[in-house]
Amino acid sequence: DSDSIGKLLDEQMNCPLPSLLEVDPDLSPVVQAALEKMCAKKADARPGGMGEVIELLEAARPRPIEPAPIAIRASAAAVDFIFMLFAMGVPGVIIRFAGSATSLASLNWLPEFMAGLFLVAAQFGLEAWKGFTPAKYAFNLRVVRHDGLKAGTGPLLLRFLLRYPIVIAMLIPPHVPEVVMLTGLLQLAAIAAAFLCFFLFRRRTHSDLITRTRVIYVGSGKPVMPFRRKA
Repeated sequence: DSDSIGKLLDEQMNCPLPSLLEVDPDLSPVVQAALEKMCAKKADARPGGMGEVIELLEAARPRPIEPAPIAIRASAAAVDFIFMLFAMGVPGVIIRFAGSATSLASLNWLPEFMAGLFLVAAQFGLEAWKGFTPAKYAFNLRVVRHDGLKAGTGPLLLRFLLRYPIVIAMLIPPHVPEVVMLTGLLQLAAIAAAFLCFFLFRRRTHSDLITRTRVIYVGSGKPVMPFRRKA
């Protein structure tokens, strides 16, 4: 009837595209974003030509993945750890030499807090933004979904907490001894689980398995997810 036809046309012209992620949560958000752009209601929001369409679909194409060897992953983890010690050491030195004459003496929690902020920024923030930490970038490693596409923010946050449970104690000053001890034990368990799973599950740690992500080696040095081409 005319009412149903009118409603259908109205939805076609004004309603946003239904999310395919509600139907298939494993679908890459990149695919959803590409479809939304191609089906945008306003003409100037849609791709301007087939070149842009190809670029959108290229970003959604699954890549062949090469799991990173343990030596490279361990080396990257060691370098990231050195960066964290540096982030902890700078405020520690300042407090040590200036604290006796100033109110800085009461900020003995600051080094651990700064290290915690570094962990969040470098291990979660950069991985969510670009897919790598500073050391992973140096060693040509990338964190991706199990199918080679860009990992989502939620899985990466869970992955971060599974790898670094101790960050909870580092970011909550003043440090409660019981919390520090508990998160320290959890951190040791996380390290042990990572090494055990790596050898049992084809180069995948416990955080890889639970979040369905992979750390892959990009031998060519090129990112797995292609950056947007410059005009």
